[in-house]
Amino acid sequence: MAINITDKTVQAIQTLVHDAFNSNSVLDRVKTNLMTNLACPNASNMVHKVAHMYSLNMADGIGDLIEGYNEPIEYGGIDRHVETYASITDAFDKLVDVAITFQNELNMASKIAMENGDVHIFQELLEIIEEHNKIVVTVIAWKDIADKFSTHPSFDTAITSYGVPKLEG
Repeated sequence: MAINITDKTVQAIQTLVHDAFNSNSVLDRVKTNLMTNLACPNASNMVHKVAHMYSLNMADGIGDLIEGYNEPIEYGGIDRHVETYASITDAFDKLVDVAITFQNELNMASKIAMENGDVHIFQELLEIIEEHNKIVVTVIAWKDIADKFSTHPSFDTAITSYGVPKLEG
């Protein structure tokens, strides 16, 4: 049982941890498609680095918020992802969808924490939201480039100049 955190906030955090690991799995599948089906090893590597931000920076960091208050993480099952993407733009659309969806989930969890008086968790979530926003801004830029230049032969080389977000945690 958690100490000094409401059940609603605990449940919101548990859901975030699960969804962060699921996001990692989805993005690993995007990475695989970029490498094997779409012949974009550089873009694949960049997406792979972002995928691991969801399992390391997001899921583990979010889980730490309640573990410190004596609440164990309930990881739950992660769906098996076998999706294929017909084009580079489809792959980047999925990447942006994952980032925006998770951003909205973070926002909702912070609202739940605040509404339930778990200000100490709310404050920590704000810092995670700030870090996650670096992912959102970056993947939106990648999508813009993919939408404009993904059919050009130099796309996979050019995308590397946009870099991977650097998170603090």
